[in-house]
Amino acid sequence: MVVNSIKSSKVFNRKGNYSSMLQLGDYVFVSMILPQDCEGNISKDVVKQCQCVMENLKLQLSELGLSFKHVMKVNLYLKNIDDLKYIEETYKSYFEVMPARSVIGVNALENDSLIGIDALVIDTRALEVLCANETCDEDECSCTKKGC
Repeated sequence: MVVNSIKSSKVFNRKGNYSSMLQLGDYVFVSMILPQDCEGNISKDVVKQCQCVMENLKLQLSELGLSFKHVMKVNLYLKNIDDLKYIEETYKSYFEVMPARSVIGVNALENDSLIGIDALVIDTRALEVLCANETCDEDECSCTKKGC
């Protein structure tokens, strides 16, 4: 089993014994992302924090050539569960298709953050190439493209 540990070079890296991302085949497991800019600063506004975690997730995905369309599952951690109504528009603006999601209320997050996110990502690029092939049939792949 080949597991690739990826330490992001594009976002603020917290100290600790963890990997920013772990890749096993087509699966990518993204550790909790906090709303820190590249200098480690955190806004006090929950909507700005949501935008920051989503931008940080986008940066991490881009390191692997992936995007939000590859995000299958998200765990969203909120210090105040009532903040969900404030961040919902910002959150959904990043996705064309909403991933599965759990929203978890927590007592505290690192650095007094109000929000954190982790994700399960699947690199579907090889399947997308296979499904784009005109000779693809239902036995070869499972995609939603006509002719497959």
